[in-house]
Amino acid sequence: MKLEQTIIGSCLTWEKCLASSIQHLKKNHFVYFSPVWQEIVNFYRKERDHEDIVYDVKKALDGKIKDSAFDDFLNASQPSINDEIEELIENYSRRRLKEISDTIYNVSPDEPYKDKAINAIHSLSDLLIGNDTNEQTMSEVMDGTIEMIEKIRSGEEVGFKTGLDIDKILHGFQSGQFYILAARPSMGKTALAVQLAKQIAGRVPVAFLSLETTNRSLGMRYIANHVRFSADKMQGGYVSNEQMESIRRGAMELSDMPIILDDTTDISSDGIRAKVNYLVRKYGIKMLFIDYVQLMQSNKNSREQQVADISRSCVSVAKEFDIPVLGLAQLSRKNEMRTDKRPMLSDLRESGQLEQDAFCVMFLHRPEYYGTTTLENGESSDGIAEVIIAKHKDGKTGIKKLFFEKEHMRFENLTQVPQW
Repeated sequence: MKLEQTIIGSCLTWEKCLASSIQHLKKNHFVYFSPVWQEIVNFYRKERDHEDIVYDVKKALDGKIKDSAFDDFLNASQPSINDEIEELIENYSRRRLKEISDTIYNVSPDEPYKDKAINAIHSLSDLLIGNDTNEQTMSEVMDGTIEMIEKIRSGEEVGFKTGLDIDKILHGFQSGQFYILAARPSMGKTALAVQLAKQIAGRVPVAFLSLETTNRSLGMRYIANHVRFSADKMQGGYVSNEQMESIRRGAMELSDMPIILDDTTDISSDGIRAKVNYLVRKYGIKMLFIDYVQLMQSNKNSREQQVADISRSCVSVAKEFDIPVLGLAQLSRKNEMRTDKRPMLSDLRESGQLEQDAFCVMFLHRPEYYGTTTLENGESSDGIAEVIIAKHKDGKTGIKKLFFEKEHMRFENLTQVPQW
């Protein structure tokens, strides 16, 4: 009883607990408070605010709860219930297993046993598989594939385009896929992610989870990118009245964009799913940015196991919610020890699992950062940023060169570089 009280109380107190629990738990998982849980589910499905759900549940249960008052649920709450959810499901599985075993054991000698045996096998199969299945017939897959090809042929965008030349290789960010953008520090990967989020938010809502940078700092980057004004001057207060007016206009334009910024620092591999579920339900986000993935937390022992766990969580979130997930990643120093400083897949820091799991791995490289003054073709390296698509499961790999306006934290195609 205490376990069920804790789960229900936590769901009524913490919105993230409710978002996580609703995906895993059903009425029959509960022994003592299944009607209470069903009321919560019913109001949740109406897509009400969390406060409204709590109010409606309390009102609906008034006088109906025998073994516990409403306040007892709230007193048993706690901010994280992942272990409790797992324990409740395991308890249910054990009960079901006993029921199935009893059914088989109690077959009398005179009863036809084949039907009983087949039903027991089906029940065991349902118990083992649960809802973790997403099978489709080949016919269904082919119908969906042909529909996508027809959309592409007709000019309809099936991926979220960036407005940069990398679209010629990526064809936009595809739903359900996990992308990696990796670089050494100071290459501009956060600046590029900020710009990509802003571009895609012109079409659909996006979320930017920043485990490294505060929302206010990101806001400064967005303004610098949007109005082409020096972030350094803004931070130093070197802004004229005319420039301040331009900044205000830019901030108002950005305010209308459906970009959700979240600088929570303690996001875990277990908690990312609940976080995304909340963002999808409340804001309808269609793409997720994470800066950066190695800062997420995991309860695994070794660092390599932790990063692998985080990587698999990102893949799972992309598939389950059918959204592109772009995870920024830090590279090791291996490239700095080579003559050619361009990053390689083996430079991905701490775990090769990121490389294995990602649908696409991109590196951001600026030759001038390492003192290279000319490129292979003899042209100047000033302002040149290379986006190296090193892995792309469904397409080509290659290098696309962009121009990086470092002062404005902005990237442009080389054919669109402004003449100052």
